[in-house]
Amino acid sequence: LKKIKKDYITPQMFGAKGDGIHDDTVPIKDALVFCENNNKLLYIPSGVYLITDSVTITKSVSIKIDAHHRDMLSSNDPYMGNSVLKFSTNIEKTFITTQEKAYDVSISFLMFTSDFYSVEISGEIASKGNPKKYYKAIPKIPNVNCLNLEKTIRGSIENCTFNGFSGIGVVTGQHKHITDCTFTNCNIAINTSNYDNLIHHCWFRFCSICIYTENNNTLFLSDSWFDQIEQTAIKNLGGGFMMISNCEFDLIEYCAIYSKYLWNSFIQARQSRCG
Repeated sequence: LKKIKKDYITPQMFGAKGDGIHDDTVPIKDALVFCENNNKLLYIPSGVYLITDSVTITKSVSIKIDAHHRDMLSSNDPYMGNSVLKFSTNIEKTFITTQEKAYDVSISFLMFTSDFYSVEISGEIASKGNPKKYYKAIPKIPNVNCLNLEKTIRGSIENCTFNGFSGIGVVTGQHKHITDCTFTNCNIAINTSNYDNLIHHCWFRFCSICIYTENNNTLFLSDSWFDQIEQTAIKNLGGGFMMISNCEFDLIEYCAIYSKYLWNSFIQARQSRCG
């Protein structure tokens, strides 16, 4: 009763173990539903939570951990006190989706990890505009996606890590802020499916495509680093407006930025060793 009276709810209140062995899908779902219906914060303590099924966010909710206690576990713990959602499946799946009534979704300081996809160094480096196959993508299970926020109007993702997704790490939508996040070993790190996306101070490494869109889009990108990318760092097939500042593109297999149409844009970045 004392815990329930607080402003936050934890999955442990619904039976979660957080040991990376027991399946915590049902406790995570139950805690999420309780927070949605009672306007509570979902607080996820440090631990590894095994998720085996899709989770749907139906209403506005905030999910976070206490960043000041991320290092409370011993140094023998590979996640060093982080709150980790570890996904496991043998079929194509999107693990976390949102519905239209989830107007505003905020997610902070979480690690989303899986082993469905990886990029390895395999051959000669690209040089003089001739992209050689320097990186090799290895998908174990195709089209496994992590987080889809496409149906929500607003939302933010801060200080999160996405690793090992053979589909898409994050599908954004309209008016999304992604700041201080890390994307590694993802087929597509971010799909900006709608306009007004702000991406700031993020790190992309060992992905195939970092930022991808097929729509007429508006992208604000700043202070981000793209390193050792298997295909293209930014691939824009729909055209639109891009403002890119203080970014670094290094060791990109094909090209740093590809845009089919582009107007009224500003690009200020350093590019080196790009095919």
